[in-house]
Amino acid sequence: LGGDISIWAAGPRGWDKAPEIAKRVVTCLRVLRMLRLLASVQRFNAMFRHFVRLLPAISALCHPGMRARHWERASEIIGAPMSPEGGTTLSSMLTAELLDAVAELEEVAGSAAKEYSLEKALDKMFTDWEPAAFNAVEYRDTGTYIVGGIDDVQLLLDDHLVKSQTMLGSPFIVPHAE
Repeated sequence: LGGDISIWAAGPRGWDKAPEIAKRVVTCLRVLRMLRLLASVQRFNAMFRHFVRLLPAISALCHPGMRARHWERASEIIGAPMSPEGGTTLSSMLTAELLDAVAELEEVAGSAAKEYSLEKALDKMFTDWEPAAFNAVEYRDTGTYIVGGIDDVQLLLDDHLVKSQTMLGSPFIVPHAE
């Protein structure tokens, strides 16, 4: 287009080419806009690729099972204080040197996830007992009462004994062993 502009501007009959010049200028403006957009897209792409590389560490740190002991360990690994209650934001995580610590952070988060699943299983066991009821039934006409309808309670007890024994075999039960 640059050469065409010189020819059109210096030529004796450039004025009759105005529609062609206008069309080319509009096309060039569109191309320039696309190039500016492309530069913005390239910057966004670079930021996005950096974020994607950090995603495993960020996902690990955002696990709902992360407790204070896990945050302390993550802070030790990263070398900077990190805690959701301490004002740690996603932005501060992005600026931290997380890439070097992804494997260690995933290990901490994996431990947190396993502890969390045990915690949830224990909570479910407690809620399973809430509707359990023991019925006292009069034994014949003796004035003595016996516990009746214990089949469901016995099944629940047996099931929870097996679950408890399995949980006690896990190394991740230690924080919940009290």
